[in-house]
Amino acid sequence: LRSRKRALHATRAMFALIASLPLAAQPRTCWEMKPGYNAISRLVAAPGKERRPDIFFFGETGSADACRGACEAEGPGCAAFAWMGPGKRGVFGGADKWARGCYGRGASTRTMVPDKERVSGVKVPCDQLADGDAAAGQQQQQQQ
Repeated sequence: LRSRKRALHATRAMFALIASLPLAAQPRTCWEMKPGYNAISRLVAAPGKERRPDIFFFGETGSADACRGACEAEGPGCAAFAWMGPGKRGVFGGADKWARGCYGRGASTRTMVPDKERVSGVKVPCDQLADGDAAAGQQQQQQQ
């Protein structure tokens, strides 16, 4: 228990130090968009579930952009998001229970699994995004 308290205190101190730096010293954060990838694959047992601080469920959203906004609103604890897409009917006509679900992911997990129905995004320092990423079809959006 003491080691958890120490780690929490150290994390808070680090965020306080970063927040105290002049804005120019802090790296700009951008989103590396990953259409066709799932940032929470196999990390959530069922639709609508969460395991904070690792996995957040933000509810249903109408788009990947709205889901990205929910992750941004969560603050530095949300390092990536996954929007489950509009969904499709199953083989027997059942609805996709994951449809329009918006999930966030903490920084402790680095999973990114190919999944054509999903759209994910990861926070990265803007200077880490290569010019070739845009040519490869990955959108880059500066976090505001």
